[in-house]
Amino acid sequence: MREWKNGDTGATLDLRDKGKFTVKNLRAQYSSCSSSGLHTKSGEGTWKSLDLAGSTSVALDFSDGCDTTLYYGEESGGPVLYNSAEGADIVMKLT
Repeated sequence: MREWKNGDTGATLDLRDKGKFTVKNLRAQYSSCSSSGLHTKSGEGTWKSLDLAGSTSVALDFSDGCDTTLYYGEESGGPVLYNSAEGADIVMKLT
């Protein structure tokens, strides 16, 4: 299991084995659901890693049908997952 956290918002993301995840208070851009757009969401579902054109991202598919994508990067020499929303990056750091 890998846990990611945003210290400013208290959001947590647990990426578990077999492609399962749980998330708490993740503010991001969501699609494919009745509450699409920018908002904060908690829940569970499945995840997969995507590698496209030298860029890595993590696709989160919630059990209620919503989905979002977090992008892999580095900040201060450490790994982060981020989602750009309204010009501000929402950053999750590996704990």
